[in-house]
Amino acid sequence: MINKNLKLLLLVIVLYLLLTIGEVVVHKYIMHNKDKSLIRKIYGNSHNVHHLDVLDDMKLKEDYEEEGLYFDTTYTIILSLVIFSIFYPVILLFNYKIKKRYVLGLSVIIGLFYKFSWDYLHYSFHQINTIEDKKKNKLFNWLFKNHSYHHLVKGKKKGNFNIIFPGGDHILNTYNSCIDNREYCKNPNPAHIEMCKKEKKRAKLEHGLKWCN
Repeated sequence: MINKNLKLLLLVIVLYLLLTIGEVVVHKYIMHNKDKSLIRKIYGNSHNVHHLDVLDDMKLKEDYEEEGLYFDTTYTIILSLVIFSIFYPVILLFNYKIKKRYVLGLSVIIGLFYKFSWDYLHYSFHQINTIEDKKKNKLFNWLFKNHSYHHLVKGKKKGNFNIIFPGGDHILNTYNSCIDNREYCKNPNPAHIEMCKKEKKRAKLEHGLKWCN
């Protein structure tokens, strides 16, 4: 019979894996939705617009759209309900008899944690004035670079979709640790032409970021 502590540890690991992989899936396919898709009609285009607002040094254009910078309250509620709908049956599979309201409470806490963490980190990543002080924290610095590569790697190679729950990108092979837009720059969005010129010249990048060999 499996040890109770081991069973609880396995449950926690499974639940975290669901969160980190789910974050990649939502970010990649819902936030980065395609033009004229059903998801675009439901979710909107604020996140894609946000990407066009981000400059090569991770600053935002002066006339940036604020909507894409924060995690919407409505989506926080939806996220909490989705987490509950997944967590509850998984917890039952592990043979834990727990009332639905407790799992719902946990799901709401995770949803709120996600929203407030996203709002703080995402704002910090793009409001560069105080970034050097915050980068002294190794965890923050890793998360910042991770998100920087999400923005600066374009096209089919775009990755680093985890913002709050790291791990899913590594599992799904969507993690980038350098910038390689050579294929994308053959036909780039006009907003990214300067970035392509920098890559061709191998110009020095801000924040210790690097080009791929």
